[in-house]
Amino acid sequence: MTKPDSRFPELRAELARLSGTSAQDWYPVFKARYGMQVAFEQIRAVHGDGAVLTQLFTCCTAVVPIMAAGLTPRYADIDADTLALAPGAVDAATAPDSGGGPVVPLRGLVIQHTFGIQGGEEAGRLAQQARDLGAAVMEDAAHCVTRLARGDDGQPLADVSFHSFGVQKILPTHFGGAVWVNPQLARRDAALDSALRVALASLPDLNHRLGAAARMYRNQARVLAHLPRAVSAPARAAASRTGLLEPPIATAEEAGRLPYAPMVPSGWVARTATAALRRLPEADAARIRVVDRYREALPGLAGVTVPGGVLRGDPAPLLRVPLLLPNTDEAERLIAGMRAIGVFAERWGRPLLYPGVDDEAAFCVPAAPGSLPVTRDVSARVVVLPTELDDAHAADAVRLVQEWSRHRA
Repeated sequence: MTKPDSRFPELRAELARLSGTSAQDWYPVFKARYGMQVAFEQIRAVHGDGAVLTQLFTCCTAVVPIMAAGLTPRYADIDADTLALAPGAVDAATAPDSGGGPVVPLRGLVIQHTFGIQGGEEAGRLAQQARDLGAAVMEDAAHCVTRLARGDDGQPLADVSFHSFGVQKILPTHFGGAVWVNPQLARRDAALDSALRVALASLPDLNHRLGAAARMYRNQARVLAHLPRAVSAPARAAASRTGLLEPPIATAEEAGRLPYAPMVPSGWVARTATAALRRLPEADAARIRVVDRYREALPGLAGVTVPGGVLRGDPAPLLRVPLLLPNTDEAERLIAGMRAIGVFAERWGRPLLYPGVDDEAAFCVPAAPGSLPVTRDVSARVVVLPTELDDAHAADAVRLVQEWSRHRA
């Protein structure tokens, strides 16, 4: 039996409490992407070379770990309601290569909960289809920390689940993450379960430079935010190059590389995350109020599409609420209007592999015209509204979308 990792007991206990799981199945990491790297490396070590099925409507840091582990990213189209892999994704990705190329075995599937939207039955079908092919089921829960997708039986769907405490995620922290390993994996794939647990429990301590950079980040970000962009952009780049600033996304990651090896968080990062997790229920309730306001006011407006996954079931504590506008120009116009009233709307997902990569071919992005049509259409038209707003700003955001819609009509 693999010996449990005894580090960070309070953080593990809080993760377990909020998710209804066991503390011994949680493994803290400095960044979630490095936990992903460890998982993909062990999948390759146990099962060999192959592909991991994922989506292009994501952050580049969700794909770089696949590449860093020596596996091949393979993309399928998304569903316009969930902004996650469509129900037919596994079948489409495992169809014979029409060009006569070799069939690459599928080693893993990533189910991403985009903005915290969970796919329900669609995710369950994808998970089963992947397991039927012998692939491990991975859950990217970076946008919905501690919320595990569950099947009709109430059991978690994923073999391994990744959770982020990073910049612009659910927690008001800037670093940290955790990997959850499903205890049922030992029954399905004992070799992979053991390899994962040994690798995650053996990660080294965070080095001094990164520990110091993590503690300085909040003040650095505040200073840079108050500088003119002509000054802040080169200052940010210089500080990143010298290691004084640890950026949310490194230039190396946009080029397809991870800049250092996986490590566990520092004690300070772990304590900060633990404190934030203890306040999470209250923060989730506040997000739900904003999501509910959007759900009541925005569906049915001319020129505005709210994805069905946002509207389905009870309101969830989504990280952001996506809207689809008629075209990119209209989307950018609304984003500019939101920012002018103090609401930081985003274009997350535009460009694909957000915020963009140096060489799409290196990321194995399909070059065929018309490939992944829903993915590309959503990327072109998306506007993302924040949910961490007070009542006044939430009302202003709703009012602006309504005004935009009326003027367009």
